[in-house]
Amino acid sequence: MKKIYLFGILVVIFSFALFFTNCDKKVGTVALTNVPPPPPGACDTITYTKHIAPIMASGCGSGSSGCHGAGSPMPKLTNYAEVKLKGETGRIKARAIDGNPSIMPAIGKLPQAQLDLITCWLNNGYKQ
Repeated sequence: MKKIYLFGILVVIFSFALFFTNCDKKVGTVALTNVPPPPPGACDTITYTKHIAPIMASGCGSGSSGCHGAGSPMPKLTNYAEVKLKGETGRIKARAIDGNPSIMPAIGKLPQAQLDLITCWLNNGYKQ
């Protein structure tokens, strides 16, 4: 009985260790991509590839060892389909723009210009 209990404790400890080592939350140390705001009336030109992917890569860890990158237990944000799905379900707006239940990325709120781009992209059909 003690062996099973000990094994359970080890599994829980290992799971927590794996989770926390895969999520890079170095507050204030990650440089976010400096993306200019969209010009007035240009929201229909915002695309995932040109505008949103760089924000996701720098702020969310796509393609890296960050919180939402490959190999992380967190929801993935590494490609258009994954990001679009989270946009359609309202998770990107809730976390990145509204801060509900907490602001994402974990390093702090994105610059307003990036939030404006994300908002345009979310409101204009998730163009690839």
